[in-house]
Amino acid sequence: MLIVGNQRSCAAIAEERARHLRQHDERVVLLLRERDVFHLKAADGTSPQSIQLRLSTETDIADATELLRRLHAKRVDIVEPNPLLELIDLMRALNLPLNFWLVRGNLGEAAVSLPGGTPLLVPSKAAKAFAQARWPKRNIVLQDWPTPSLDLPPVSGSRKSLVIVPSAPSPVSLRIMRSLADCLQRRKPSRSIVIVGTTYDDDRLMSYPNVFITGAIAAGELGDVLAPHDPGWLLTDFEEPIFGHPLIETAKQALRPVAYRDWSGGSPSPRKGDLAVPANVDEAGLVEAVVDWVEHS
Repeated sequence: MLIVGNQRSCAAIAEERARHLRQHDERVVLLLRERDVFHLKAADGTSPQSIQLRLSTETDIADATELLRRLHAKRVDIVEPNPLLELIDLMRALNLPLNFWLVRGNLGEAAVSLPGGTPLLVPSKAAKAFAQARWPKRNIVLQDWPTPSLDLPPVSGSRKSLVIVPSAPSPVSLRIMRSLADCLQRRKPSRSIVIVGTTYDDDRLMSYPNVFITGAIAAGELGDVLAPHDPGWLLTDFEEPIFGHPLIETAKQALRPVAYRDWSGGSPSPRKGDLAVPANVDEAGLVEAVVDWVEHS
């Protein structure tokens, strides 16, 4: 199995998909693109590792064709919205079946141009609802991805923290987190914010007295990392539609109130205590809704 993803925006999702397949004893090779360079590596640590491919010239394409043929892949999962068309053409020339997954809120040319009956695979019920509303004539097929559970100790005191799990470092998430830090510091100065992962500007966020940043962690580490911070609420999936991201999907399983943007339009319904913010609410409205929710729940 080959998994095609984007190194910057979809690497975590590609690696999560590889983890699922390896649990079923499938050998997976990741093909992650960074600009015009593809980084090839076997998910189990065997060969190939750290091989780079380019498709800029006929010689590059011939070399890539020979290498991919030697892998004897049976099929390809596409887990990015805009795969390089030259790569898609190469996969088709090798007669490799292509599975297109919806992992972000848009579809690139390669997926849009598929024949109408070609399945568009989705990893969750929320992704299915989003896809059916956005592309009602497409054949949407749900294949639920397993999600790790998130075990947290009981809340231990009154100084609970708001945990924020962004999907990736970005100017949008930075702007929203700064606004949340400002607003919460004014209205609830005793409430701290714990940001999971890395951000677009760690130094700027760490200048707030009520903000702590964990640094990069894996989804399986989330419970152990958060336990000392007495998490009372979690905010995730608030920047743009993204589906199958291991940190986001794990955070949503927490036995704590969870806030998120509701890209699905209410299907499935939120759990009791959760805050499903409508997708069309602007950033200021999102911040206000989250701070009110923390204050009163």
